[in-house]
Amino acid sequence: MKPKRDTKKSSSAVPFRGPNLFLSSALLALLGLVSYWNSFDVPFVFDDLLSIKANYGVQFGDFLKPQLLATRPLLYLTFAINYQIHAQQLFGYHLVNLVLHVLNGVLVMLIATHIFSRCDSTKDSARVYGLLSAALFVVHPIQTESVTYISSRSELLSTLFYGICVLLFIKRDHRKIGFLWSLVVLVPFFLGVLSKETVISLPAILLAYDFLFFAKSDLRAVLSRWRFYVTYVTGGVVAIAVLLRTGVVHSIGTDVAQLSPWRYFLTELRVVSSYVRMLFFPVGLNINYDVRPSSSLFEPAVLGGLLVLTLLLFVAWRLRGNQPIVSFSIVWFFLTLAPTSSFVPIPDVIFEHRLYLPLVGISLGFPLLATYIVSRAATLDRQRVSSTAAACGAVLVVFVIGTILRNQVWRDPVRLWTDSMTKSPHHARPYNSLATEYLNRRDYARAIETAQAGLRNIDDERARGGLQNFIGTIYLQLRQYEPAAATFREAAKNENGHEAATALNNLGATYVNLAGDLEGQRGQLGEDRFQAQKQKLLEEAALSFRKSAELDESIFFAFDSYINVSHQIGKAAELDADFRARLKENKDYRWYYGLGKLALLSGDYATAAQDFQSSIQVNALQKMVFYNYGLALSAIGRRDEAIEQYGYLLRLDPLFVPAYSNLGLLYMHNKDFPNAIANFETVLRSDPNHATAHLNLARIYIQTGNRALARDHVSKVLSVSPGNHEAVALWREVGS
Repeated sequence: MKPKRDTKKSSSAVPFRGPNLFLSSALLALLGLVSYWNSFDVPFVFDDLLSIKANYGVQFGDFLKPQLLATRPLLYLTFAINYQIHAQQLFGYHLVNLVLHVLNGVLVMLIATHIFSRCDSTKDSARVYGLLSAALFVVHPIQTESVTYISSRSELLSTLFYGICVLLFIKRDHRKIGFLWSLVVLVPFFLGVLSKETVISLPAILLAYDFLFFAKSDLRAVLSRWRFYVTYVTGGVVAIAVLLRTGVVHSIGTDVAQLSPWRYFLTELRVVSSYVRMLFFPVGLNINYDVRPSSSLFEPAVLGGLLVLTLLLFVAWRLRGNQPIVSFSIVWFFLTLAPTSSFVPIPDVIFEHRLYLPLVGISLGFPLLATYIVSRAATLDRQRVSSTAAACGAVLVVFVIGTILRNQVWRDPVRLWTDSMTKSPHHARPYNSLATEYLNRRDYARAIETAQAGLRNIDDERARGGLQNFIGTIYLQLRQYEPAAATFREAAKNENGHEAATALNNLGATYVNLAGDLEGQRGQLGEDRFQAQKQKLLEEAALSFRKSAELDESIFFAFDSYINVSHQIGKAAELDADFRARLKENKDYRWYYGLGKLALLSGDYATAAQDFQSSIQVNALQKMVFYNYGLALSAIGRRDEAIEQYGYLLRLDPLFVPAYSNLGLLYMHNKDFPNAIANFETVLRSDPNHATAHLNLARIYIQTGNRALARDHVSKVLSVSPGNHEAVALWREVGS
């Protein structure tokens, strides 16, 4: 499989000329553009919501400042720069991802070319093999999750610095590799750690290269460069200890890991075998695989995976002398995959983007495999290289088509999650994500249908409770209160405390809406009967909210709603006394908040502001406290302070739409129209039919003399609500 220099050259043969660096890089850029041209409008999906849209550090520019102690600060710096330039326009984010991917392809080409050139290839054939390796890396369909999925930029960025480290090491004269050179390599290595923690495998990769290529499998020669490695051994011990406690476990994945290290390892034996299959046959790709955890080494699939992995490692060892590139290719794959696929439990046991860096190793072996296949038919160096290039070219064409088709799936979240639901029918995430997408599109029937399909196919009780709450919420939005209440009662039986508490909160909201609906029947029921039924429903609501708040303190909306309803049914004094008694026992922020909310509801805004301030002094992480504090400050004329409180709130939750609406009103009152417009437009990005935001923008544009824009906003309100009195009045003012 190793490319060997053919010394028997025909006297009439034309010397082969490999492509130069510029031409090769341009070709890789072209391949990247052709493969990903249809990815530039792929919307924010999955973790993009948390990484970008709901990340205050990105939204407010905090990550533009040095954040060395934060998780992946360099990654979030790039997101913050993107946001400052492009806000939520997708093109810029995808352009950065593609540029990073192509740069990584160039690095792979440089690394591969150097390795091939030192293993008996001619200079020009080494260029071709290096280009073919890089081309596979750029166009392989498995890379779509790393390139097209914006949040997976962590893979692209960390691989960029990883590749620079490897290139610095392998291009250095091995006789000059010592402590000082370790510090040079340490700079990009540190930047890689700031991008993603999994770059901790780098020292092992450099050691493997040293053993196979510099030392020619002589361990004593490797040990002679101990001054270089001592830097990484010392730093690695510290880094691994920290990452095992915080970095890897808590920053990779989305849920709490439930597997022991041993069970995780057994499961990964199967997963790594699946990864190998995906690299050679990239079909059936899936954003969310459903892999059942393994519990026994003697499961057939686990034993099979162990056999495959053992065989590959045995091959790598046996070929270390004669075929070091093959050995290095295999070792690279396993070492770079180890941080996520060994003994350290991570919530999601499998993700395609974890193959981004390991694919570099497979790419090194790609032209060698093709050379082996065509070697018996090609006798001259020129023929062999040309035949290899042709064989690789055919594979690359297929892979380019596969990448384009996979990107087409990513372009539509409904298509993406439908695809995943079909391939993982017993996993909750595709049902939740697809149903949510239908809900966002106001396709309520399909949203309910999807969630109900999940209930039929999923056994996990927590996931079932979440789907039941989802269905009930849709019924609530459709004003179908009876089926909503029945669904929430069923969900409240869930053994998981959070889901049961959520269901109780939603049940309370349903009772409140049922009480509100009674207004339409007031005449038929008669005043006494109407008041009695309304009181009963609101008491049921208060009971549900209280139970929810007691069951799960994190559902603070339930506590807030409990106060609202209690005040409405005349139990404010009783509740006030209860909160004051509790404060004597425990200075809990909730009791201060409760007193402040009761004061706010009764119109005592100054007292409310004082209580909310006391609540924040105890706990400054509850967004509802800041929201109501802002309301109280606005009511007593302290508008600048109110603006400041809403700013704190939005750092906790950049998607809290009512805060933007209130900020718009405050800026509007202060005649700061640019800031007012920006906040109302943020509201409209969340809800394009938000009538109040449209009407306030219309008023601003009337005051600033832009009647055309004012008409546009008024007409949008009238198109949704033709009888809106404020819109009709403004329409008369701006004229048709």
